[in-house]
Amino acid sequence: MTKIAGTALLLALVAGTATAATAQKAHLFVTDRSPLTVRGADFRSHERVRVVFQADERSWAVRTAATSAGTFTARFVGVQLDVCSVKQLSAAGSMGSRAFVKFMPPACPPPASAP
Repeated sequence: MTKIAGTALLLALVAGTATAATAQKAHLFVTDRSPLTVRGADFRSHERVRVVFQADERSWAVRTAATSAGTFTARFVGVQLDVCSVKQLSAAGSMGSRAFVKFMPPACPPPASAP
């Protein structure tokens, strides 16, 4: 009887590991730079999501909801994506989904000095 219980426990652990390994991690994608538009994927179905964009010392937030497929689109009206600053994009869902992206600027020329 102990052997059967041990085998059942082992099968349960393997099944749990397989389920966890196939779970999707939430993702964020920038689909447009002006206005900044972000697409989320692999969030939980109908989850409420708060998307935050941070650049330099400022931040903007948008609230949205994922579709039944776990996707959403968030638009930051009046926000343009500047390529020469460090930026962060994060999304937190009401059911625990999380995604984070940090954009490092390329080598940009120094700002022009005033004459």
